[in-house]
Amino acid sequence: MKKYEVLELCYDNYQCLVLSTSYETPLTQIDDINMELSQKYHLKNFKVVFDLLLNMGNNSERFLEAIYDDEERKVTSFNFIEPAKNSLLRRKTSEYFRSNVEILENSVLNSQQKKLIEMGIPI
Repeated sequence: MKKYEVLELCYDNYQCLVLSTSYETPLTQIDDINMELSQKYHLKNFKVVFDLLLNMGNNSERFLEAIYDDEERKVTSFNFIEPAKNSLLRRKTSEYFRSNVEILENSVLNSQQKKLIEMGIPI
């Protein structure tokens, strides 16, 4: 079962956003993610952001930046980043989960965090 979703982003040099859709990390499915990125995006190298909100919670280890290397056909060079509270990254994630609220039930988020997202407030 797929534990992630890839969304088009085109923001701040990032081509796409990979969201966790479960309390389990999508990084366990990195081979599937690599394959999907190689099929979806026909670029040499590009930046990818992973939002691990549902399995890591809203903390400093939530967002991972990586580079997709077309020659190797895989994501490399992972680094944690801390986007601004009002960033497009946080808004895009919030919009996705607001439209797919059932996914929030299968997460580590507390009831207050879920309610904020359901109200359209990025966390």
